[in-house]
Amino acid sequence: MDSDSIFMLLAMILLCALSAFFSATETAYTSFNRIKIKSLAASGNKAAASVMKLDDKFDKLITAILVGNNIANIALTTISTLFFVKILHSYLNDDAIAAISTVIVTVVVLIFSEISPKAIAKDHADSYVLSTHGIVTFLITILYPITVIFSAWKKLLNRVFKSGDREATTEDELITMVDEAEHDGGLDEDESELIRSAIEFSDLTAGEVLTPRIDIVAVTDGTDPREIMMMFFETGFSRLPVIGDSIDDIKGVLHEKDFFYAYNTGKNDFSKYYQKPLFVSKHHKVDDLLRDLQNEKCHMAFVIDEFGGLMGIVTMEDIIEELIGDVYDEHDEVETLMIPAEDGSLTVDCSAALDDMFDYFDLKYDDDDSDRPLTVNGWIQKHFEGIPDEGQSFIYNNILEVTVTKCDEKMVKEVIIKKLESDEEHEE
Repeated sequence: MDSDSIFMLLAMILLCALSAFFSATETAYTSFNRIKIKSLAASGNKAAASVMKLDDKFDKLITAILVGNNIANIALTTISTLFFVKILHSYLNDDAIAAISTVIVTVVVLIFSEISPKAIAKDHADSYVLSTHGIVTFLITILYPITVIFSAWKKLLNRVFKSGDREATTEDELITMVDEAEHDGGLDEDESELIRSAIEFSDLTAGEVLTPRIDIVAVTDGTDPREIMMMFFETGFSRLPVIGDSIDDIKGVLHEKDFFYAYNTGKNDFSKYYQKPLFVSKHHKVDDLLRDLQNEKCHMAFVIDEFGGLMGIVTMEDIIEELIGDVYDEHDEVETLMIPAEDGSLTVDCSAALDDMFDYFDLKYDDDDSDRPLTVNGWIQKHFEGIPDEGQSFIYNNILEVTVTKCDEKMVKEVIIKKLESDEEHEE
């Protein structure tokens, strides 16, 4: 093999390596963890800052990579053809040499310049972009005159074939991003749960977070002050709804401080201390309700149904708990609504939210059900089309076995739920 052949062979190896570099770079810059790298850049990591600058000009970056990759592959093909012609022209005709050259170069490029570098870059995207940012910046600078031409061509195409407005990121996409960030270690479980709650917060309605009327503790207008005092002591509430002839006749809200001020100053008529009630529909969005409570400087809203009757109440604490989870003070008794057993079953207080129960079993309620119950009690009654007897059971979607253990003439109190083993789980 003469010196020209050796030179061509070395050039082919260099071009193959260059093609592999461009392929790996393309994959790495579409796969790296942007949240992690951005965090490193914010903490002063210069390499990460350089990577984020390149990512900010992603269109130019990809154009330069594709141009460089194509130049390397075309040059590799051309030189390899000349190389094989030079060493095989004495043995084969030109068509055979061209075929051999094409097969060999295709296999080499696929294995060493495409599949292998892309697989490695995808698995080590973060470390790759951090270690090669300088080389990438240099190559983009070298290829800048060519990329300018292609960028101009792209702008021309965009004008000729105008696309519609870019679709906004949906809530599902945001939640997927949060899940990926948690999986990659950028967020811990509590942080990601808080972000998910904030994203889904605007979808909640007052009807989904209310305390139902059956659980409302209220005082009747004109009740003896000593009874009101005992009610404040026993419940630990700072505010109590005041009703008239029935629970649907809301007079206002009595604050503990106002009551004790009036009581200790010898007043028996507390009506002038009642705070004006805020009435909302069950369809009222929770984020709007929060602003309404802030604007009205009150902490309690009364949710009214379509007939004007009281469905329940929503407090400021209820809304905050939808964001950050249950909030307890030193006087609250922690209530456990779901108790797991050693056999895998779950004892459920039927006042528990239906979504919480399904979340426990990592399931989703049927999305096509327009008459969606809010509580486990409502779900059980809907299935039986009424209040079942203790001991009755049913199978939900061949997944959950539900057995009624406590109920009365008004509602189902408690059930035991067990997840059935699928055939696949049984085989494992």
